[in-house]
Amino acid sequence: MEDCGKNKKNELENLYKYCDTKAAKAILLNSTIRFSHPSFFNDPYDAVPPHDVINGDEKLSKDFLNELANNNTVMNSFSQNNLVKIKQEIKEGTYSDLNKAKKNITYECLSKIYESMGILCLSEKKDNILMWSHYADSHKGLVIAFNSNSYLFRSAIRVNYVKSRISLDPNQIFSNINNPNDNTCKKALDVFFSTKYIDWQYENELRIIKDIKSKCSDEPINEFDIIGVYLGCNMNILDEIFFINIIKTKFPSIKIYKAYTVINSFSLNFYEIACERLISLK
Repeated sequence: MEDCGKNKKNELENLYKYCDTKAAKAILLNSTIRFSHPSFFNDPYDAVPPHDVINGDEKLSKDFLNELANNNTVMNSFSQNNLVKIKQEIKEGTYSDLNKAKKNITYECLSKIYESMGILCLSEKKDNILMWSHYADSHKGLVIAFNSNSYLFRSAIRVNYVKSRISLDPNQIFSNINNPNDNTCKKALDVFFSTKYIDWQYENELRIIKDIKSKCSDEPINEFDIIGVYLGCNMNILDEIFFINIIKTKFPSIKIYKAYTVINSFSLNFYEIACERLISLK
C-alpha cells in the first residue's frame, strides 16, 4: 500500500469544477454542490473494490479472522446471501481456507463502503482543453473556482494515477477494530478510492469523499466557497447573460471571466468581465 501522504493536496489556492450549463445552474441557483456515487462516473473501474487482496501468513490470517468474529459491528454488516457460511465458520473456527475467507470478508466490507460512497470530483487546473471538452459541454459550459481552504473543500485529496490495479491489505482496512482512534484504515481507503488508471492523468483530479445515504447528495455551499467563474469560449450569449446576472445577484463579490482561444498556440486565455450592473435580455 502506498503512503497516503502523496495524495494530500499541496497548498493549492483554488480547486476547479468543470460544468455544463445544467450542472452550473444547479450549483449557483441552489447554492449546493453534488456528491455522486462512482457508478455514475465514466470510468468503470473508479472506486470499484479490487479482488486482489494481500494474503499474509496463516497465523496472521487466523488472528485476523478471530478478531473479526468477536466484532459484532463488522459481523452484522455481512451479506446474508454471500457470507453467511463464512460467518458461521469463523465463529466455530472450522474455516478451511484462511486466506480465501479473509479475502471474501475484505471484499464484502469494501463493497458495503462503496455502496454508500459519494465523491466530488475537482481539478487543479482551469485551462485544460480536454476537460473543457469532456466535462463543460465542448466549451459551452463553465468552470467554477472554489476556495481550497474553505470547510468543505479543504479535505480534498489528490488522485494517484497508476498502471496496475492496487492490492489491499485487510490488516490495514480493519486496523481500527480494537482502536477507533487508529486512522490507518482511513488512510488505506483514501489511497484506494483515489487511485485511477494512468490514462486519466490529464484530469489532474482532486476529490472529496464522504458517506452519503443515496446515490447522490447535494451539499450546501456559500459565497465564500466560490472564488471565481470562468465562462467557456463557446458559450452562447443568452447563457452568458444568464450566468452574469445570477452571479452578480447572488454572489456580487465573485469575479467573472471569459475564455478565449489563442491564435498562435493550443491554449486558453481568460479575461475578466467588467460588469457593474445586471444585463438586460432586451
